[in-house]
Amino acid sequence: MRVTISVGGKWYALELAEQLEKRGYLHQIVTSHPPWAFRSQRIDPKKLLSFPLAEAAAQGINRLTRSNSGDYWKAVLFDRFASTHLNSCDVLIGFASFCLTTMRRKKKGCSLVLERACPHIVDQSRCIEEEAKRLGVRTSVDQRMVERMLAEYELADQITVPSAYSQKSFLAHGFNPKKVKIIPLSGKFPPPLQLPDRRPQTAFRLLYVGGSFLRKGMIYLLRAWETLRLQNAELVLRTSDCALTPEVQRILKNPTIKVVGYQTDLGVLYSEASAFCLPSIDEGFGMVVLEAMSYGLPVIVTENVGAADCLREGIDGFVVRIRDPEAIREKILYLYEHKEQRLTMGQAAREQSLRFTWDVYGDRVAQTARELSGADG
Repeated sequence: MRVTISVGGKWYALELAEQLEKRGYLHQIVTSHPPWAFRSQRIDPKKLLSFPLAEAAAQGINRLTRSNSGDYWKAVLFDRFASTHLNSCDVLIGFASFCLTTMRRKKKGCSLVLERACPHIVDQSRCIEEEAKRLGVRTSVDQRMVERMLAEYELADQITVPSAYSQKSFLAHGFNPKKVKIIPLSGKFPPPLQLPDRRPQTAFRLLYVGGSFLRKGMIYLLRAWETLRLQNAELVLRTSDCALTPEVQRILKNPTIKVVGYQTDLGVLYSEASAFCLPSIDEGFGMVVLEAMSYGLPVIVTENVGAADCLREGIDGFVVRIRDPEAIREKILYLYEHKEQRLTMGQAAREQSLRFTWDVYGDRVAQTARELSGADG
């Protein structure tokens, strides 16, 4: 069985490619990411085809237009390149928005799998626009990208999503449950047989990791933290996007809040933290949740975080409603006031996270590919 991956960017395609390579299924991977990004992956270099010009073009257009319109042209340019350079294969796994032309040209004799890490694009777009309106932040959804994905949904033989949250949105649009399959992701874990060395904690430290201000729900965490006024406690935000509204600017003046950039080592932050919170409005999965759990941290997430599928309520962490600072506040306070329970939950979270390794993910992807190609009998 020959499986080809087509991905504009990086995403988790590197892990996917490595898993297929281990099983002898990887035929080719076409990406817009530069070749050096694959040096740490156990992939035959001969199977890699890179088109970094698409990335450069997108960055240039975004700078010139001061918008994200370059993302659309990145998808189009990469897709055109991939559609003319892919070899024949049994199964094509294309990442959403980057494979419309490729799927159209590969339909005959090739099973088409669309990898969609998030909910249905119409639901996601609506969610982002609604959140922007609530918070008074300007945003716009590129309808050209929406149309591309809608067309890809129809062409795909199988759509793979990482969570029940994402699958549910497709089913609400009338998709057959057999067409939309859940395959949970994983994350970058510390050594599997023992907890990582944790630095002595003299303070309670809550960690948040996330980029998109509108999707990640940071504002609700900030509102919750502001009302707590905890002694000897710190909120650490690893982010590149604070979308500085007047309210956010005011709250960030709180001396107990620390903002760090993406250059900060994530493993160190996990090791120094006491607990983790991801209050997203829209999160197809959230690999950082499993990563935090693997470092022995109890987690607080919303019902719209796909990785909530992987945790046990009250055992590994807590699941709260979206846009609910009071619920977030309550769970933070519990973890702050109950150190022994916090440590017990962290140990449970560590053990639970190991049920969702990349090898487990690879087994599920490989099984799906075999079923589609007829290799399973």
